[in-house]
Amino acid sequence: MMNGRRSVRLAACVVVLAGWGCAARKGPDLGRVEGTVTLDGQPLAGATVTVIPAGGRPSRGVTDASGHYRLKYKRDAEGVVFGTHPIRVDPETREPDGAGKMTQEAYDAAMRKLADENPIPKEWRDGSTKITVDSGSQQFNIEMTSG
Repeated sequence: MMNGRRSVRLAACVVVLAGWGCAARKGPDLGRVEGTVTLDGQPLAGATVTVIPAGGRPSRGVTDASGHYRLKYKRDAEGVVFGTHPIRVDPETREPDGAGKMTQEAYDAAMRKLADENPIPKEWRDGSTKITVDSGSQQFNIEMTSG
């Protein structure tokens, strides 16, 4: 009788654990997206590439020294939700020199100046450029020219 109860408990535990495993894998279908970002023919390191699905979770990636990026839906899931979505590129975030010693007004003015110096063309910053993501892996190279 004792072995029968243990078997039932063991089977119940297996069912519960299997359910948790399945639940962890649920989510939208994702297409893998990677590529290289260049500005004026040179790799752009430290830039953030973001794809923003309507009503969904954005996917992001940061370029390495060679300008290569790979988009992630979340920490442990690579890819982007299927469909056509805005894509944007933001430069490496930086603080103005002496930021810790500035008044708020001076800091805000310095940040506006840095934003004005942003070399990334408007069409890559404002989300007006689109990407279509399908199943499988896709190469999406971003070749920008500063204006």
